[in-house]
Amino acid sequence: MPSGMPMTLLHLINADPESLGRLEYTMMSQQSLMELLIDGFESKSVACGRAKTTRDLSEGKGVTLTESGDVDSIVWNECQLSGKIDLQWLPPTVTEFRMRNNRIKGTVSCEMLPESLVFFTVNSNKLIGSLDLTRLPKTLQQLYAASNRLSGSLNLENLPITLVGLALWGNNFSGSVCLTKLPQTLISLSMDQNKLSGTIDLTKLPSGIQSVYLSKNEFAGETDFRFLPDSLRRLEIEFCTELSGNFYRTPALKHTTFARANTQTKIINRKLAIENMLRDRDSEKHE
Repeated sequence: MPSGMPMTLLHLINADPESLGRLEYTMMSQQSLMELLIDGFESKSVACGRAKTTRDLSEGKGVTLTESGDVDSIVWNECQLSGKIDLQWLPPTVTEFRMRNNRIKGTVSCEMLPESLVFFTVNSNKLIGSLDLTRLPKTLQQLYAASNRLSGSLNLENLPITLVGLALWGNNFSGSVCLTKLPQTLISLSMDQNKLSGTIDLTKLPSGIQSVYLSKNEFAGETDFRFLPDSLRRLEIEFCTELSGNFYRTPALKHTTFARANTQTKIINRKLAIENMLRDRDSEKHE
């Protein structure tokens, strides 16, 4: 343990985190919380700045403070960090936390993240465990936890209504997912390269969503592509070999970029398909 550390902090470090409680958490200083946050780092020099100690983390690389001196933003992207992080000690004032492309281990307890958090990026690390997406901060706009070792099921039915981007690709998530109750604010959804299975319902995607990545999973069954939103520019479902259905191009998919479908889908012009459907209905009425 670092010399000169306050005795109260020593007791807190040695205490059972579950028994510590959130009351003690809210009473701790920002400095103490930051010290606990990086206590498992193999090297603290990047996080601690010029002093090479945890005496004043405001001097650390990537740490931005508010006018009142509270931690507002932590950006440790591509800092060659290794060791373990305990994200439950993120100061409650943090609105932005980015730590992509490092070698950090740990878990993500969504219910312990700061209530004020807006941006959370931990792509390309060695994080493990599950994600309870029903317990995310209500202010969250971006959750990027791709390319880790996360696992378990995914409940997408109670995401924050502020969420714009969700990237969980390149993990070990499994089970079925519900795509009919996504927040209307969502623009990008990336869940490719997992072990997700079951059928997928694409009939009620958010009206403004622009990209959906579902490739390299184990989805199966007939899929209804008739009601893709006009905003959708990119839909990737390749290598879901048991997925089938008629793939209806939207105007954005046709003119802005491309859509990759697996070999069991048939690509159809949606406008023509709807016209044909209406014509068939009119014919039935006159029979």
